[in-house]
Amino acid sequence: MKGNMIRAGLVALILVVGVAVAMQIVRLRPEAVQTPPDDSGVLVEVAVVKRLPRRIDVEAQGTVTPAQRVVVQPQVSGRIAVVAPELSPGTILREGDLIFAIEDADFKLAVARATAAVSESAAQLELEQGRGRVAEREWELFQDELDPEQMEASLALREPQLRSRLSAVQTARANLARARLDLDRTVVRSPFNAVVLSEAIEVGQTVTPQSQTVTLAGTDAFWVQAAVRTEELDQIRVPVLHGDAEGSRAQVRLDPEQDDVLPGRVVRLLSDLDTAGRMARVLVEVRDPLDLEAGGSASGRRGLLLLDSYVDILIEGAVVRELFEVPRDWLKEGNRLWLDNGGQLEMRPVEVAWRFEDSVCIENGLNDGETVVTSRLATPIAGMKLRRVDGSSPMVASDFLSEGSRWDVSAWETGAVGAVARSARPGLAASASQRRAEASPEPAPVSEVAQ
Repeated sequence: MKGNMIRAGLVALILVVGVAVAMQIVRLRPEAVQTPPDDSGVLVEVAVVKRLPRRIDVEAQGTVTPAQRVVVQPQVSGRIAVVAPELSPGTILREGDLIFAIEDADFKLAVARATAAVSESAAQLELEQGRGRVAEREWELFQDELDPEQMEASLALREPQLRSRLSAVQTARANLARARLDLDRTVVRSPFNAVVLSEAIEVGQTVTPQSQTVTLAGTDAFWVQAAVRTEELDQIRVPVLHGDAEGSRAQVRLDPEQDDVLPGRVVRLLSDLDTAGRMARVLVEVRDPLDLEAGGSASGRRGLLLLDSYVDILIEGAVVRELFEVPRDWLKEGNRLWLDNGGQLEMRPVEVAWRFEDSVCIENGLNDGETVVTSRLATPIAGMKLRRVDGSSPMVASDFLSEGSRWDVSAWETGAVGAVARSARPGLAASASQRRAEASPEPAPVSEVAQ
């Protein structure tokens, strides 16, 4: 019992000592110095926006097709006697070059027979003309002795016989012309500058007008059938359709990794949509696609535009517009930009005219000289105070773009547009479906090259 009282006394003593020490610590603690909150604003970087001339070029992809394509079929029947040397798929033919020739012996005999028939009919015509002159003199001598009611002057003067002989001469001459034409048709020549796509003829083979002997594609020009969004058609000039003598210029890229491009022009708009992607289709004509006229290596080109190739195309926009262009990541949800408005954050909605892979063009909602906040803000609140980094002069928005020179309006004239497009658009070789998947609901051509 006495031991329990001692333990209880010790516990009480420990509690009293602990309370005393705690009170002393609280009494001797230093007073906290309160400082006013920093109200100078969030530190941000900004850039100045300015309207600049922008040509909304249209980037597309398409398949190369021949502008001229023909299946050669002979116009006469016969056995093939001659075939052009080395005639095979890929052979280049100039207009008028021999493709093959049919044995012409029978056709030469037909010409000889027709020539003889012409001579015979001409002789018969001379005889009939002589008979007519005799009949005319007899008519003059016996005219007074004949009964007027029984007079048939035309018959007496042998006019029907003369007309018959004249008709026979004309028929014989027509037969001769036809025989000569058939003889000429035994030689089959290329109707235009062409490349052989396929051939199915051999010496000794018998052909008829129904025989499909050679398939040719013209080499003076190829077409690229390019698929574009219907919203992009306003940016493309089409001959006749828009009252222009010439269509929009275009650049066809042979290799996404090279600067080698071929110039072309839009020549027409197809009247139906692509059934697969519901895209409009335009035809871009490329002259001398195989580099035949320029002399191959003398032209300095490193590639050829081959049929059925799938190529990238850049089509010159129809109109130059004054637009603001900013990097795409500056545009926030709801088509809003963060602006530094007198040191306060403004979340302003803007009207986007066009979206590209890494930038957007804005038509309305901004004014020249306004500053856009380029920094990321963790919790942006409209009206929050902002403070510029070091108070330095802001950069221009165009300095943040991947390649500002792509908007040089002289690029199409200087020929630099192809190289600019490749450096500005590293994703140029991506498929059209990939780019459409990344695009926004607004019209979104994937080109960023301006004239």
